[in-house]
Amino acid sequence: MKKVSITKLGFYFGGITALIIYLLVWLLPVAYFAGALGSKFGKYLFADFHVLIAGIFVLAGIVVSGSLFCTLGGIFGWFCGTVIDSIKKDKGYSQAYTSNIQRSQNEIVGTFHAAQRHN
Repeated sequence: MKKVSITKLGFYFGGITALIIYLLVWLLPVAYFAGALGSKFGKYLFADFHVLIAGIFVLAGIVVSGSLFCTLGGIFGWFCGTVIDSIKKDKGYSQAYTSNIQRSQNEIVGTFHAAQRHN
């Protein structure tokens, strides 16, 4: 079975969570704002096609803001995964270092006891 790193898992989790939050909270305001902006531009530039321009602005606003939201969520998740991964690695190194120190102390104590028994 292939092992998935915590960094990659954090990236996926952050991106999916950001997408869900975007769909639940930000989709309607972005669509409304982009539609209003497109309608204003469409009336000034193309009097007859302002509905088409508004629709294009709505689609562009949804795609751009959704992409930005998911990308930033993924980057935040990647950063959190990297921090967690580095903490886990540091903990593993410290445990290995502690076990080496303990092993050397046990050897010193063992030689000391052997020397006392010999005398």
